[in-house]
Amino acid sequence: MPSETIIIEHPFSQQIGTQKLTAHDINNRPTGNGNITELLKHNPTVRYANDADASMSAGEIKPNEISIHGEKFYNNNFVLNGMSNNDNINPVGDSDRNTQGQNPHELPSGGTQTFWVDTHLLKNVEVFDSNISAKYGQFTGGVINAQLIYQPNLKTTTQPHKIKEQLINTIQPPILS
Repeated sequence: MPSETIIIEHPFSQQIGTQKLTAHDINNRPTGNGNITELLKHNPTVRYANDADASMSAGEIKPNEISIHGEKFYNNNFVLNGMSNNDNINPVGDSDRNTQGQNPHELPSGGTQTFWVDTHLLKNVEVFDSNISAKYGQFTGGVINAQLIYQPNLKTTTQPHKIKEQLINTIQPPILS
């Protein structure tokens, strides 16, 4: 019998050093608190803090700190709709003491992300851990690039009454008489 070799030419869906999550992937992944960093648990280059998912932090809504390729957790670049989502106000602060900022010489501890976005609001997420474009910049770890499902534009922000009507109609359809 002659053997036959079938060659299928199809571009590889993900480049080396890149993880892409679509809305379908995001909705099918189990997350406890529903934040961006929980979506990355299957990425082999992402490491979580030692106290992540510990019994003492079960009710915590703050996203877990992540390290990409062993870099410090505050050296990642979080991008949301093309804008920086990095919290630059003392992300490395000591969270165990003086968290209220009573001491004027110490800032209260921050986090790595300014906004803690729920995964239900995400259209897609890209994680870059190597061969990263210089357009992102401002990091030595990795880049987490997220896109929201709804992106406000000039038309929607100048016509809020129409958005309110649409929202009311989707929640409670108009009564026809």
